[in-house]
Amino acid sequence: FNNVTVRVVADLEVTLSGPTQVTAGNLNDYTYTYSVCNNGRSNALGVTVNWTFPEELQFSGPVQINTASPNPIDPVPQCTQDATTGKIECFGFNLPTPSDNPNDGLPCQTFSVTVLVASTAQGPTGGPVFIDGYATSDVFDRDSGNNNRTYEVQVNVIADIRVTKSGVLSVTAGAPVQTGDRVTIY
Repeated sequence: FNNVTVRVVADLEVTLSGPTQVTAGNLNDYTYTYSVCNNGRSNALGVTVNWTFPEELQFSGPVQINTASPNPIDPVPQCTQDATTGKIECFGFNLPTPSDNPNDGLPCQTFSVTVLVASTAQGPTGGPVFIDGYATSDVFDRDSGNNNRTYEVQVNVIADIRVTKSGVLSVTAGAPVQTGDRVTIY
């Protein structure tokens, strides 16, 4: 008799989605979704996902977990959200394989987390910031290159300046502001 070793193989794939541009200081909510899909031929056991936000994007709501795509995930993931470090971690769950037959067209089992953030960036310049995400499993991953994603978000700085001149009923276009004129900048 020959011994045959069968290797259990998963293939986690991470995607990040959400706005690619935010406005500095805009406290309106921006929605970002982190998804992990198991494309492998075996169940991904002991899955952990991590998602880190830059300090310019602060959490403005709790993590929302979607575990039912296309079937409920068991056990239900546990997630923590740390506003100080900008990190979300979900752990303690398994992602089943899409099916026994990869050619049957069934979608992969997906776990996703959605979070609302507000742009708290301050200062005279904008620029890109980065959201990083990665997933791991206790099962060998045949393509670990798709387990990590970095999502670039452009922070736009918009000035809202208004100059008003008081005390004079008529102003000549292009005339300079004089000493003693009241100037209000918004």
